[in-house]
Amino acid sequence: MPHQRKLVSSPFRGTQIVYTLGERTDCPPAVRPFSVGSILSTYVHVLAYISPILPSGALDMQAESRSLSFNESSLLDLFGQMWRSNWAESEDCAPFDVTFQAAERREAKLEGRLNPGTFYRSYAACMTKKTKGSLMHVPQAQHLMSPLYLSSRSMGSFDYTSLQPPPAFLFRSDSGNIPAVERNAFDQDGPSGRRCPSVGEEHWANDGVVPLFSQWHPLACGETRCKHTTLSLDNPGFSDTASTVPGKFKVTNACLEEPESGIWHVHHIDSANHLSIVPFWFGTERQQTFWKDLGYWLRAIEIQRSRQENFYETRVLVPPL
Repeated sequence: MPHQRKLVSSPFRGTQIVYTLGERTDCPPAVRPFSVGSILSTYVHVLAYISPILPSGALDMQAESRSLSFNESSLLDLFGQMWRSNWAESEDCAPFDVTFQAAERREAKLEGRLNPGTFYRSYAACMTKKTKGSLMHVPQAQHLMSPLYLSSRSMGSFDYTSLQPPPAFLFRSDSGNIPAVERNAFDQDGPSGRRCPSVGEEHWANDGVVPLFSQWHPLACGETRCKHTTLSLDNPGFSDTASTVPGKFKVTNACLEEPESGIWHVHHIDSANHLSIVPFWFGTERQQTFWKDLGYWLRAIEIQRSRQENFYETRVLVPPL
């Protein structure tokens, strides 16, 4: 059975929102005192401490292995954890995993390399637009009432130069050191076939939680194989008109594309935030169109697999002349 990887607005290469919420830009996983992350950490430790007297299944922090309840630690230990948490400020937690520094470590190990027998597809949402005279972004007007409006605005003006050590993507072009012969093997209409500025507007364009460039795929475009297309949720007909997405490259609409393994198929969804498609079901026409498109793609993979199996069976069953 073929393997499939389907990701929606995933922070493959990190997200700046974790720094907005409290992660220190100069020495993660340390957390700034009195930040949102620090307050949340204190709340979690208090709940974990009194968990033995909480109703069964109520707000279970699943922290048994860390021995944080009053049955296993003292009140003094709790105060120490509230001052500086060795859980929240460790590398074994989700906030650190989505820092740019952690993503850089993974890329240095070439995590996210493509498997030629696996089908890859990611969906990248964007709720922002570029400001005049700048590469930075602000949320579009229709998202003014979105719960992600403030986080999106903060991400759209994030200062990448505050990161220490600075991530490599601030200094290298998208094509990196990939030989020209290999670059030509990629989609020439995508970013893989040209040298782009080190930091483009796709680093500030975002869906309220994840910057656009981080939603595409692991590794830079010049270090993997990728094809970028648009998914028009407002036009189920999926016309072939070209459009431009942040990143300074053109993409074209696509529907029912022939499944191709060993390459990232990145589908851009415009005017959508991190909560527009998943995890909540709103029953909107755009949401229904998304799930239909995903279903068509999975079905196409199954049809392709079935054809391949029938082909090999025919070769075995037909006797030689």
